[in-house]
Amino acid sequence: MKKIINGVKYDTDTAICQYKRNNMIDNDIYVSLYQKRQGAFDMFLLTVNNSVRIGNKESFPVGEDIIPLTDKEAKEWAERRMPVDTYEAIFGIVEE
Repeated sequence: MKKIINGVKYDTDTAICQYKRNNMIDNDIYVSLYQKRQGAFDMFLLTVNNSVRIGNKESFPVGEDIIPLTDKEAKEWAERRMPVDTYEAIFGIVEE
């Protein structure tokens, strides 16, 4: 999927899919976290037929939609959903 949001192009064909979530917890049935190749933490979510809430942002896509994330939003989303090893592989080691 390709989409331009606020003058920035997001493309799932050229971005790196870091994580896929395919269950119904938090109403995000099919959600994938992508990382653009240009930026270490220039991330976005690809949602499919669902509703996703990220902080104050809420998306009600019909079909597919792309939701850009700030660094903070990407980390918060990942902390709640990813296994520790996966999180640390993407964002770096977290101190105890």
